Amino acid sequence: MSALNNRRVARKVVLLVGILFIAANLRAPFTGLPPLLESIRADFGLSTIATGALTTLPLLAFTLLSPFSASFSRKLGLEWVLFGALVAIALGVVLRSAGAPWTLYVGTWIFGMGIAVGNVLLPSLVKRDFPNSVASVTGAYVLAMGVAAALGSAVAIPMAHAWGWSSALVAFLVLPVAALV
Repeated sequence: MSALNNRRVARKVVLLVGILFIAANLRAPFTGLPPLLESIRADFGLSTIATGALTTLPLLAFTLLSPFSASFSRKLGLEWVLFGALVAIALGVVLRSAGAPWTLYVGTWIFGMGIAVGNVLLPSLVKRDFPNSVASVTGAYVLAMGVAAALGSAVAIPMAHAWGWSSALVAFLVLPVAALV
């Protein structure tokens, strides 16, 4: 009986860590961009409106995709859709760092779609797998989102000074890769 309980506890701990990693992806790739906007604008010669669109695209993705996330989950399964959301975040992070204006916009849109799906479905995962501790697990993942968002903003400029804005943006790839693992 003890071995069975140990496996259950270990499974819950792994699941909780996974939830925290997913949560970190739901803010940091987005909050790491604004501190670098002036460098990006200067490098590409973007107008103020074109630069502002970079922070608007993820919000538009949230608006357009969020209503459909639950139906994707019912058709494909919660875990698979969250996995796909993390893949979209990773792909978007890579694309927006590729060095061309069009990849910057397309990548930003793609990671915004992944974040939108994750925002909607992560609470469902918590309710399903932690029914007796929804409030505490939700609090933990909200804290993880906040800490990741703050760290993303805080490290973006130092990384850009060290390696350039494109490398600073691609460094956020570490988050979805860690969550996927």
